[in-house]
Amino acid sequence: MKQNNCYLWLFAIALLTIFAGCQKDLLQEEDSLQDNFQAKDGSFEPYERNYVTFEEFSAHLQGYEVFEYYVEKFEGIDSESYISAISKNRILKLENDSITAYTLNVTTPDVEGDSFTNIVFIEQDDELIRYLMQYTPTIEWKNAVIEGGRYPGYEGAVSFIDDSGEAFSSLENYPTNPISTMSRACHSVFYTENIPCCGSISCCPCTDGNGVDILVIEIVCSGGGGGGDGGDDYDNPWSGLFPGTGGGNGGGAGPGFNQQFPTEPMEPEDFMMLGYYIEGLGGEVDWSYQVILDPEFVNNECLYDVYEDLGKAPTFNNYLQNFDGDMSVANLRFSVGVHPKYPTANAVTFAPVNYLIKVMFNPNMLNRPSLDVARTFIHEMIHAEIYRKLLSLADQGAIPWSKQFIESMRNDYPGLHDYYMRYYFNMPYGIPSGDPQHEVMAQHYRGIIIDVLMEYDNSYSNNIYEALSWVGLMGSGPVNQSTGLPPNPTVAWENLSQQERLSIINVYNDFKANNPNCQ
Repeated sequence: MKQNNCYLWLFAIALLTIFAGCQKDLLQEEDSLQDNFQAKDGSFEPYERNYVTFEEFSAHLQGYEVFEYYVEKFEGIDSESYISAISKNRILKLENDSITAYTLNVTTPDVEGDSFTNIVFIEQDDELIRYLMQYTPTIEWKNAVIEGGRYPGYEGAVSFIDDSGEAFSSLENYPTNPISTMSRACHSVFYTENIPCCGSISCCPCTDGNGVDILVIEIVCSGGGGGGDGGDDYDNPWSGLFPGTGGGNGGGAGPGFNQQFPTEPMEPEDFMMLGYYIEGLGGEVDWSYQVILDPEFVNNECLYDVYEDLGKAPTFNNYLQNFDGDMSVANLRFSVGVHPKYPTANAVTFAPVNYLIKVMFNPNMLNRPSLDVARTFIHEMIHAEIYRKLLSLADQGAIPWSKQFIESMRNDYPGLHDYYMRYYFNMPYGIPSGDPQHEVMAQHYRGIIIDVLMEYDNSYSNNIYEALSWVGLMGSGPVNQSTGLPPNPTVAWENLSQQERLSIINVYNDFKANNPNCQ
């Protein structure tokens, strides 16, 4: 019995030795891949970045079987397939001397949270292959995109998926972990490349001089097994993608495989794709007025009820109609969230990104009467309308905040031109900095705010509507209780007498104290 126990111990030690050896080999393989990743970082051919039209994209790839397989997805919504549609409105092209890659957004039925899916077509050596990439970004990355209108180095989870939505490789936390296992023989190595601005909107749509970050992915496979026949079963993610990994018709050892491709995580920002995406998450879309309501907005009883009631107010409805799909260059999106830089703001309206203007309402600032929330709606709608007017002159999906562009507004919108030259560019010299939109709204738009509030609820006295029209237009910073002035007052508010300012503040405070909160 003791001898048998001895044999059992020896057998256990042998197993542990083998297991440790396997673990060591795996760790060494990971280290080798990490070294390879670090060695290649920055040493590859630089990529050029452009957006192209669907006509240019299809003309380039027409004739490839892989492309022809997906053509019907560009024509409309296919509810029978996992890929319901592929966007034609925003196509990113990244290329160098060896590789041309196109990234497009796709609509799928299983979107959850902040996840989104892209399809990437890679052309190299007269061959075309495709990958489906599913992203679940961190909230920090999402906020950076929302705030800056550009894509910083990606952070979050990434999965390679097939045409049925099944993941065959997942990376849980990039950039902390840049390597994922795709099969026993294949790994994907991720790294970020920065493309600097090169003086053209089409090359690099940034205005801050910092360039734009793209994601470069390298598929690394060791040799062994058949080479594969490429096949034409495009529902199989392995068909023709990874030679030298076994499973093909050839025999013997394969040559191994190393392919690099660039992409850029793209959320569904064009209106049609984003609309279907939001509807899939439980939101609503007004297709006639081109307005998207995020699910968080729809599910917020206070915001949704005020929005619905404001639709019956003719003046507010006229502002909504300015975003009608037949007559507007811009689309509108209402969402809910807290801006990291302005956590106490009632709402924030973002400058347009790809023709979309987003208004984000702070859910923590709804402990006030419904009429005051309605005031926030029209206040933000005026911001959106100003952005829409500027966008109508930009001839692109974003506003180029240059002095030359602002100068070009002189004939079309002389009033806005004047305020932006004064408070954005401080011209004539000596004019203090300010917020051009709040300055013009305080001086010229308060009558519109009063009209909307009276149409929404006409049961209050005129001095309450007058006081509400000033909220948000007094200036920036905490208001001094003795003078009624914030540190950076608007000119219109500063021009009121101290008695008028303090009276307006008192009326507003009494109104809030004596009326029930919206939420």
